[in-house]
Amino acid sequence: MKFDALFEYQKVDLELVKIQRALSSSGEKEKAAQLDAKMKAARDSMSKMNAESDDLMATAEKLVANIAAYEAEAAELAEHLSEAEGFDEIEYYEKVLANLSDDVSRLERELTRINGQMDYIKNDSDKLTRQAVQISEQLKAAMQEYQTLKQKMQAAGRPYVEQLKVIEKNIPDNFLTIYKRCRDAKKLPVFVEYKGDGSCFCGMNLPADSVGKLKDEGDWVECPNCGRIVLVNK
Repeated sequence: MKFDALFEYQKVDLELVKIQRALSSSGEKEKAAQLDAKMKAARDSMSKMNAESDDLMATAEKLVANIAAYEAEAAELAEHLSEAEGFDEIEYYEKVLANLSDDVSRLERELTRINGQMDYIKNDSDKLTRQAVQISEQLKAAMQEYQTLKQKMQAAGRPYVEQLKVIEKNIPDNFLTIYKRCRDAKKLPVFVEYKGDGSCFCGMNLPADSVGKLKDEGDWVECPNCGRIVLVNK
């Protein structure tokens, strides 16, 4: 069996792989990927800020409600104080009112602190929103540049794709299956000529029984280590 079609297929496909790798490692793709990562990070930060703001708002609402309840209780006690007759009763109401006043002051300080945090978050959120708008515009431009390059690369690779379709007709299905499996695993080249030294392209020594099968033209074995096809093509 001659393996000329296999090597021709592999040669053409390697040219296509070069184009694909050039696209994958292009500055256009790298730029778009970096901006996309920045955009995702900005969205995550915005989500966290919104959640924190919601929690603070809920706490602020509870504080306002508690302050209102204490103030209502204080107003009611003040009425009782105005009607108190004995010294002990007056002293009791005054003490309770003082405690309520302290509680209200404490809650108001906490409310002021929370309002400050909310203002701080709002400022950060506004700043991040402006940054996100800029990143979004940059990402859109970068994606357009990448798509333009991709279309150019696809056009350059189309002739190779057509050649592969023609050559495939002369290659047995089992070889194509192995080739595509190795290609997906980034193990190229897949078809390698046996050098007679008992080793494969991957650098590992082939088993003795595999070496014994590589004697005449048309002989081939699959490397048990890397899955490549080692063949005799004299």
